[in-house]
Amino acid sequence: MRRISPLIVLLLVATSALAARDRLTGTSWIQRADRADLTQTSDATADNGIRPIALVETNYYTFLPTESLQLRITIDPNGYTAPATLYLYWENRTTSERRYYNIAAKALLPAGQQSDLFGAVGTPVPIVVPKLNDFVLFGTAADAQNSFGVTGAISGSIVTPSGQTGLYQYVLELRDAAGKRVLARSNAMYSYIEQSINVTGTINANTTWLSFNRYVLHDFVGVASGATLTIQPGTVVYGGDTRATLFIQRGAKIIADGTARRPIIMTSAQRVGQRAQRDWGSLVLLGAAPINATGGQQFLEGLPSQPQYQYGGSDANDSSGIVRYVRLEFGGFEIEANQEINGLTCGGVGAGTLIDYVEVLHNKDDAFEFFGGTVNAKHLLSVAAADDGLDFDNGYLG
Repeated sequence: MRRISPLIVLLLVATSALAARDRLTGTSWIQRADRADLTQTSDATADNGIRPIALVETNYYTFLPTESLQLRITIDPNGYTAPATLYLYWENRTTSERRYYNIAAKALLPAGQQSDLFGAVGTPVPIVVPKLNDFVLFGTAADAQNSFGVTGAISGSIVTPSGQTGLYQYVLELRDAAGKRVLARSNAMYSYIEQSINVTGTINANTTWLSFNRYVLHDFVGVASGATLTIQPGTVVYGGDTRATLFIQRGAKIIADGTARRPIIMTSAQRVGQRAQRDWGSLVLLGAAPINATGGQQFLEGLPSQPQYQYGGSDANDSSGIVRYVRLEFGGFEIEANQEINGLTCGGVGAGTLIDYVEVLHNKDDAFEFFGGTVNAKHLLSVAAADDGLDFDNGYLG
């Protein structure tokens, strides 16, 4: 009997399978890889540093019951010409349960079953890497709140299920034609929550913000001396207006101790795609460590000469708490001309404070500024700040 090459069999099965899928699902935004494409190997291209680009985004970070989650993707071949496979899965960021979405099933598959978007379990269908920009997969144009304004290519919006508070993510992966090697990956983290809480004024007693709520700051919010604000891992805090800023006053503490899997996010209240620098203020820590100002104390620049904005002192080991695995986004309220709030401001913050794994995105002023003090900080990431990534003043000794 004449033998048939396994490669030819794979090509015929993959090509006919995708053609059938196209007829069933009408996925005109995806082009199947033809036989000539499938003879290419992805390894040589990827090993030369050429890989596709992938981005997945939800329309918001937090969703109350009945609020609608929308999902969009951006993909660019970026010079990558070999065939690939496309995977989309949902994951519980606490338990790591993972479920893959499959177009033929029109649903997330049971946990333990792995499938690409267009094939069947264990039989991925190779495609030509598409060029898509802000392409909505799940969405209903008529959604009342935080809508991308486009009807999804796969289905409508995902309505928040009841009784499932927690932290989750959607992950988009481009893999090689066999579905084995990951070429590009992006994740969009979000949470289902119970209530939205507005925060104003001054916090005078020990307070804990819970991960199954969202907290919306309005105007300047202070944590007074003697009080500790604890923020649970996975909590999202929004700046509800342009002046919204969280001040940890001298003598107060913040315990914002996130984790790699459950970071704390402080961000704009606008939906994804509408966020911008100066949407809110950001986070300010004021401590009692030494600074090189006359008298050893001063007031934060641009703010009134009032006790809640004063920093500096003689305690080199002063502690303002913990800021770890925290992301600060789209801040930089302009207090007055050319004086915006930094992504993370540290005024006279002491060495007893822990600052580690902090990311500042799209801030109008500096990402991180240290006005004196002795705090040690590490693993700091600045992306698209309008001014300095790091700025040091008043004799910083950390």
